[in-house]
Amino acid sequence: MKNKCKLVLISFFLFANSCKNTDNSNAEKNDSPVLIATSAESFVPIEQKIIEQLNEKIQVNKLSSVNEIATLYHPKLTETEGNYTYNLSSQPINDSTTELTLKEIGLMDDSVKGIQTIFSIVNVGKGFVIKSMKENYQCYRGHQNWSAEKCN
Repeated sequence: MKNKCKLVLISFFLFANSCKNTDNSNAEKNDSPVLIATSAESFVPIEQKIIEQLNEKIQVNKLSSVNEIATLYHPKLTETEGNYTYNLSSQPINDSTTELTLKEIGLMDDSVKGIQTIFSIVNVGKGFVIKSMKENYQCYRGHQNWSAEKCN
């Protein structure tokens, strides 16, 4: 009986370890951006360099509203076809931080249907500073849900 118990434990251990992913070949080689998951959607973080450039433009232009930040990053398109929409929404996170969402749908692109950008913006004195940004995409071909995966 004792040997039978040992055999069961060893079998379980071997089975449990066989379920683990042991392929580490891409662990250190992966140069793709870290994906951020929010509910069922995933996002690609915007590079810090781009955020710093936008923060400089915010200070130079002395922007007075968070919505102006979105139009500074992606101005509303004036020449479009079909059902182009440019939607801005903001939600206060706390007394000093706002989450701003820019959603453009119906882009004049044969693969990208929409881009959604989410900004985390802090009100500092009489101005604003972007702390973080992330984006995801909706495609005409391939995935049609909002995803961090680029469109083909």
